[in-house]
Amino acid sequence: NDTKKNHPSNIAKLFHASIQDDDAKTEGYFSYYMPGVGTPFPEIGEPDYSAYGLTFATGGENRINWALVQVASALSYSLNNKKEIDRIAAKGLVKEMSTWPAPLMSVLGEGKRRRIMNGLLGDLEECKAKSRQPKVLGVKLFVYGFSRGAAEARTFVTWLSELFDTPAGAELPEQRLIGLPVSVEFLGVLDTVASVGIAHAAPFFAGHMDWADDSQLLPDAAKFPKFVKRCRHFVAAFEQRSCFPLDSIRNEDGQYPPNTFEVVYPGVHSDVGGGYPQNDQGKARGGTDELVSQIVLHDMYAEAFAAGAPLQVPETVLPECLLPYRQWRVMSPATDREFGLSDTLVERFNAWRHTLPGIT
Repeated sequence: NDTKKNHPSNIAKLFHASIQDDDAKTEGYFSYYMPGVGTPFPEIGEPDYSAYGLTFATGGENRINWALVQVASALSYSLNNKKEIDRIAAKGLVKEMSTWPAPLMSVLGEGKRRRIMNGLLGDLEECKAKSRQPKVLGVKLFVYGFSRGAAEARTFVTWLSELFDTPAGAELPEQRLIGLPVSVEFLGVLDTVASVGIAHAAPFFAGHMDWADDSQLLPDAAKFPKFVKRCRHFVAAFEQRSCFPLDSIRNEDGQYPPNTFEVVYPGVHSDVGGGYPQNDQGKARGGTDELVSQIVLHDMYAEAFAAGAPLQVPETVLPECLLPYRQWRVMSPATDREFGLSDTLVERFNAWRHTLPGIT
């Protein structure tokens, strides 16, 4: 997703509402944003827009590996005297984890990820034993994505689960990293479209090559019980799907995993994920607070907040007990405006809902 100031996606807006202050890190809150495939991401060696990234989703593997490195970096900060993995080192680690940029080659990536991540986490084992900082009790993740970013978010969850070891004599993997329990408290994805490699519109291809190959199903709940505690997938009702095929969150048997809901909203792809500027295609002529994607933004925020996501709130609703943390718990005026909802939008959305069967 691109984060241009005049039309950020809903994921960018949620990131702006996340707790990012340096003081928050000392309280155990870390927030990271991963630019979409094809858009600049200097941290992994992509300083400019990429035609291959925009067309074939090249670069997704490196982005997901970068996200895995940030998990280790957050643990390093918490266990090793506030020392994060610096940008140059992280860039080198991502390069070591990457596979040759060709279709199907990322299948070789699991071994590389295990080797690099085990090395990083192994170094932190000793730090954990010696640490005099407040004791770390676990790792709770809140993961979001839109479009191919949603596909990357789902792949991230899958690849993270592949790092768990199965102790000798045990039947199930231990859902821990360096002895700390790891869980995805909330996975919020918007209109997942992988379209990696050759798109679904071409005969014999499904758009699930490279890093999207066999990575879009949530980890098996029988094998990883309560690893993904809550998942919400909001999808567009009217998107043209020949080149934008939706990846449902359902399992192969057509059933939904535990604590997972898929909700259909009116509109096309970016009417769910956001990103339209004011008056684009005649939409939101009165202001971006008229975009139907604002409804989706508020619904995703509410679902994440209910799951315990560390999100900022408008100052008017901050509880008195949290006033000492006002600096990093209150939305900035700019972020507050990004969450704007016009009365006209609410009226139109509710009018649409009343056209649906079973709605009164």
